[in-house]
Amino acid sequence: MVSWKPARPCRDLVGILIRFRRFHIGLQADIEKMFMQIVLHEADRDVVRFLWRDLNYELEPTIFRFRRVCFGLNCSPFLALAVLRHHAQVIGKKFPRAAAEILENMYVDDLVTSCDRVEDAVAVVQDTMQLMNRGGFTLTRWANNCPSLNDFVDKSSSGSGAGRTLRTLGLSWDRIDDTLAINVPRLSSRPTDTKRQMLKALASVFDPLGWVAHFVK
Repeated sequence: MVSWKPARPCRDLVGILIRFRRFHIGLQADIEKMFMQIVLHEADRDVVRFLWRDLNYELEPTIFRFRRVCFGLNCSPFLALAVLRHHAQVIGKKFPRAAAEILENMYVDDLVTSCDRVEDAVAVVQDTMQLMNRGGFTLTRWANNCPSLNDFVDKSSSGSGAGRTLRTLGLSWDRIDDTLAINVPRLSSRPTDTKRQMLKALASVFDPLGWVAHFVK
């Protein structure tokens, strides 16, 4: 009997969130237009063909091919992460700390990590941006919960994350109080609630860390 374990380049979401809460300085950023930075091999472009024609239905449709990783395909996140991890492994010798962050704390196009000191956070921002730039990627919308980093991050990033509350891997991160919260769906009022409606509402709560598991199970 031959066993096969599928490749999973994406790191475990729970592990990334736990490491995000490990140290008191939280950092997050995302890759700008990640899929658009990855060129498909010439031999693979035939599988992403599509038809296009003008409003004149008498004309034959024209066949086009995507040249970049196409957003919306099931394989696209895998392809993008595989390219990203390969790049980090190849360039990692020059930026070991940044490579470790990319390999361990990257979830699709989101980098979510934490540091114990301001100096470490500055080094992470600098090194990860340099490493990603080597591969044609740009880390933008940097956000943190440390006022000492704001000026540095604003100068280093073309699109800094703003606002007190931000989305962090499906959760709400309050940067001022440094707390994570789940998003509770808005329920419409009905004369009576059925069991199916209640189960549907409970299933819609995204709770990867199991904070409310005892109440919804």
